[in-house]
Amino acid sequence: MVARGIHRLPVPTELAVGKVNAYLVEGDPLTLIDTGPPTTSALRALEQGLRQHGYALDDVELIVVTHQHADHVGLLGPVVERSGATVAALSTLAPYLGDILRARDDDLAVFEALMVRHGVPRAIAHRSLSAWRTRGARSQDVEVDRPFQPDSVVDVAGRSFRALHVPGHSPSDTLLYDQAGGVAFAGDHLLGGISSNALMCRQPDRPWDGNRPRPLLAYRESLRRTRALELRLLLTGHGEPVTDHRVLIDARLRAHETRARQVLAQLDHRPRTAHAVAQDLFGSRAGEQPLLTLSAVLGHADLLIETGHAEEVVIDGVAHLRTVGRG
Repeated sequence: MVARGIHRLPVPTELAVGKVNAYLVEGDPLTLIDTGPPTTSALRALEQGLRQHGYALDDVELIVVTHQHADHVGLLGPVVERSGATVAALSTLAPYLGDILRARDDDLAVFEALMVRHGVPRAIAHRSLSAWRTRGARSQDVEVDRPFQPDSVVDVAGRSFRALHVPGHSPSDTLLYDQAGGVAFAGDHLLGGISSNALMCRQPDRPWDGNRPRPLLAYRESLRRTRALELRLLLTGHGEPVTDHRVLIDARLRAHETRARQVLAQLDHRPRTAHAVAQDLFGSRAGEQPLLTLSAVLGHADLLIETGHAEEVVIDGVAHLRTVGRG
């Protein structure tokens, strides 16, 4: 038990980050926070975790979603089919979960377009998304029965949690905050062991408008809002709970500024594509995980653009970064 009436249920994933945490919250209604990815091994682990605390999948009455990523929502369909549980999620996430295969296809098209625009060869961009395509194909459409608005109160097992919209890692990141208990479910908004990626992604409730997302700027603002909360325990989507959220957030914000300076150094005297910068900063990972490394470079470049140190220009149809006032 990680907190009163709350149990962490680690579930395996196929991702480098390792296991994802679902949370069982005892009370009325019996609640799960997230479910895990859409794999047989994850479903078995979730069932085993419930059994260890005296429950079966059929007993689950409510599932609350922290964000849209497949390692957190992939088992929604099977769990709802077995249990008949009600699903609660941020209102903007409802259309995404209700037509999830099409939504994931739309995401992939945006990812590929952004990668090519910023210097990733099309063949590499296409190949790098194959695993995303495979994982996404296993998901099932799920109706959100209880869509909630940002800052509304969500009843979780008889306890009142305020749903704070904290975009950055994804556009739908939701932090569920029990002010009375000083406990929050954070999803991947803040992790103790690793930094959360601020992944370039379209808004889940509408088509892409063609503009490049700037998630790191949104993420930093979300982190500052989270820092102001009175928390004793942050229950994260991966790894162990966080007990010093302000110290951790301060470290994450400083790390962003350090990385921005590293990006700036790569732009000295010449315009460069974000992919070229990623190759220098991340080596072979830039070819193996171009979306993640590109998101990192462009996110930190946005800090430089915001402070007037850099700009984004288009050369021969490809976006480049350059220091301000230099060719």
